Amino acid sequence: MNLASLDQIRSDAAETKESLLTEEERQLEAEEAERITSESNKQVSESSAAEEKMTKDIDETAASGLGLDENEEQLLLTLFSGQPYQDFLRQRHLLLSVVVDQINEKIFDEIGDAVIDCDGQKAEIVEDYRSDLADLLGIEEK
Repeated sequence: MNLASLDQIRSDAAETKESLLTEEERQLEAEEAERITSESNKQVSESSAAEEKMTKDIDETAASGLGLDENEEQLLLTLFSGQPYQDFLRQRHLLLSVVVDQINEKIFDEIGDAVIDCDGQKAEIVEDYRSDLADLLGIEEK
């Protein structure tokens, strides 16, 4: 099937749908689109605020002393705080397992073991090393 014809079919379908909508349905569609946009903006704003707060929570000299880059620091803080990290990774085009391996490698000399467990799909800080890691990074646990 030709993609150009597919675009034309979609365009025709959208025109037909629009011509069949009542004024009330158009208003409901507009309200729904506005609600989705405002929710999306709110989530982006909350995500940015959470990232900014987490960035401030880490002791910069401790992290740089371990050789962690900005992405590694951010993932570590996100895991530490229990926040979702999938959007962070997606926005920066990072693979979870790669970043976790880099963090574990850089912290191995200090802790003597991997501090983050990762199965490729999800990651979490190893509970036995949580307080050691907090001390190492200058993070106050809540």
